[in-house]
Amino acid sequence: MDNQDIQTISVTSDFSVATPIAIGRKVDVDGQGHTVTFSTTGQNLVVTGDGAHVHNIAVKNTADTTKWNSTYGVQFYNGTYTIENITSTGANAGILVNSSTATLGSGVDVSGNNFGGIEVSQSSNEGSPASSLTVNSKIVNTTEAYGKPTVWTDGDNASVTDKTGMTANGEIKENQVQYYLDVKNSTK
Repeated sequence: MDNQDIQTISVTSDFSVATPIAIGRKVDVDGQGHTVTFSTTGQNLVVTGDGAHVHNIAVKNTADTTKWNSTYGVQFYNGTYTIENITSTGANAGILVNSSTATLGSGVDVSGNNFGGIEVSQSSNEGSPASSLTVNSKIVNTTEAYGKPTVWTDGDNASVTDKTGMTANGEIKENQVQYYLDVKNSTK
């Protein structure tokens, strides 16, 4: 069987890695409830395969992310993606939707990241497409706080369609719209 014939990647146990994992084509990534632990800064699980579906997985980062160093648990780049049943913790942000169109289903937990849950932004690479996120189900973020939103857009050409009733605030940080589960967290 050629690797190109593989349509599903099933994680069969918890494991730790010290380098990023890249998924560069359309596959169904089924974590089967297992945890992948990364110990590096930067992007950890990088999905660039247009049409990939990532679900039933926990991504944990153990590197020092108390200062901003562009560490994301999962990055979806330059494609269309479906995301559900994902936990991403310990990074600067749990998920990065970067020059992509992503649909967020149920079971997404971005608690425990140092700067917020999900960033939606356009890549700085020339010619990169705009980025959009559609939130169809309520997200879990037990560590949401003022300035540490559950979802935020960064810069132009990034948008969020929220079907869950989060509170948006575009006044906290320049060139960002921040989305909060709890209205009390959206103001000082």
